[in-house]
Amino acid sequence: MASDINSADEFRQLVHREQQSVLKDISYGKIASAIYQQGDLKEICESALETLSDILNIEHSVVAISENAFLTIVAAHGKSYPIGARVPKIASLADIFKSPCQFDIQPIQTKQLFMLGDASQTQSYASPLGVGGKIIGVLAYCSAQAISAEHLPFLQMNASILSLSIQKAGAKSHKDDHKILSQITPREREVLALLPKGYTNAEIADILGIASGTVKVHIEHILSKLDLKDRTQAAVKASELGL
Repeated sequence: MASDINSADEFRQLVHREQQSVLKDISYGKIASAIYQQGDLKEICESALETLSDILNIEHSVVAISENAFLTIVAAHGKSYPIGARVPKIASLADIFKSPCQFDIQPIQTKQLFMLGDASQTQSYASPLGVGGKIIGVLAYCSAQAISAEHLPFLQMNASILSLSIQKAGAKSHKDDHKILSQITPREREVLALLPKGYTNAEIADILGIASGTVKVHIEHILSKLDLKDRTQAAVKASELGL
């Protein structure tokens, strides 16, 4: 009788493993399709988060890119902060960027990335996303229990795909930034870089040693060349370009 029970348990485990294998293949197919057909970072990241939900039953997850002192959320699943939200790299999130660039799973504070009313039954974790020894973002998720050892390679593969996708998107962004900046003169670039600080035309003129009227002309040229509506948009663009 005991042998029959053991055989039944072994059979169920075998069926479960086969089902998991099939689901993983389907999940990789989704990610591959997003890469081949869209090639868009948001689509790739969202496909990866869907696979975590399908395979690991993770309800809440995010992909966030490192941008100076912040993490910017580029994909989200479940009850996380919205796409585009900027989260400061403090406390447990800051610790991730102090660690070596390698696949790892670290506990983080749930409230830093997720909006759960009662988080007492869950724990939040984050894995660094990196390429070439540099951490460029994080994959974070909420789970009632830790990921089992058998699923770690699957999680690591997803993290690797996300890392390479972010790197590629970043390279394209840098090329686009260079193209944008090539449209304005060096002096206009200096003026543009000062706009996020909230300086007036007179203050910018004093800093650059030019006339206030000249600053006004430069700003008009910047708005025209970069197809921006006003000074505020120009300041935002300067921040996006990292000036």
